[in-house]
Amino acid sequence: MRDFSLDMLRHLLLALRDGGYPLTPFERYWFEKERIDALEKVVLFRHDVDRLPRTALTAARMEYEIGSTGRIFSA
Repeated sequence: MRDFSLDMLRHLLLALRDGGYPLTPFERYWFEKERIDALEKVVLFRHDVDRLPRTALTAARMEYEIGSTGRIFSA
């Protein structure tokens, strides 16, 4: 069963961050591609914004508190 809940997103982001993957905005990749490509730990992912504005806002606030942004490049 797939779990696309906000709790699972929080768990994933915290695990990445605590595992040594700094959470960096995806757009930054294009400006620092060579440096980021040289890193040992790299995770690129994206997620769709929820169709429910309140849920999307809750996710954005949670990600901000963790130190992430909606579209993140982890390097």
